[in-house]
Amino acid sequence: LAATQVTVELKRRPARTQADLAQEIAAVEAELSAAGDQDRQHELTARRNQLRVEWAVAGRLAGLPPRAEVAAIEIQAMRISDECALVSLPGEFFVETGNAIRAAAGLPHLLIAGYANGMIGYVPTKEEFARAGYEVGRADFEPGAEEAIIEAAVAAVRSLYGS
Repeated sequence: LAATQVTVELKRRPARTQADLAQEIAAVEAELSAAGDQDRQHELTARRNQLRVEWAVAGRLAGLPPRAEVAAIEIQAMRISDECALVSLPGEFFVETGNAIRAAAGLPHLLIAGYANGMIGYVPTKEEFARAGYEVGRADFEPGAEEAIIEAAVAAVRSLYGS
């Protein structure tokens, strides 16, 4: 058995005001009402939903002191055996994130535990940011956060196996 932890600094998404978001929501809704193409309607609906979530979050944060632009998060890795390890991540991640960590770590068995060491919220994949939607609306960090977390998690696991 062995364990390690690493800290990753993640850049937060810029804070937006409810007024700015309301204007963008209105523009998206106007475009949505005129959109005839079903694929475009789907894209705009996802974007509207994302903006509505961001609007709600902005309202909740409006009276609070400004948050730091960068947040340090902790990732832990534990070696259970020669073929099995556990990685703990502090948020809600997409299955693609766990799959990427597993593929890069190169172990036969790698368990990924979310909601560990705090809760940083949703951490969408970079591709998901382009699709918009609820999880992106709730994401606190820039699109590159997932890649930084994958890199740190893989490095932590590999350090336990001397590679």
